[in-house]
Amino acid sequence: MTHPYFDYCDDHDRRKLDLQTRQQPRRASILSVIAFHMRQTIARIAARRLPV
Repeated sequence: MTHPYFDYCDDHDRRKLDLQTRQQPRRASILSVIAFHMRQTIARIAARRLPV
């Protein structure tokens, strides 16, 4: 049987790792959404400025 302190440390590390792995994809998706909106806005401005 392990000491409760070590159990707590393990649990804490596991929770921290879980949080990190959960946050990573969310952050990536937010960045991709922002990039998409930027591209859309730039394309719209360019289309408005350049006579086709």
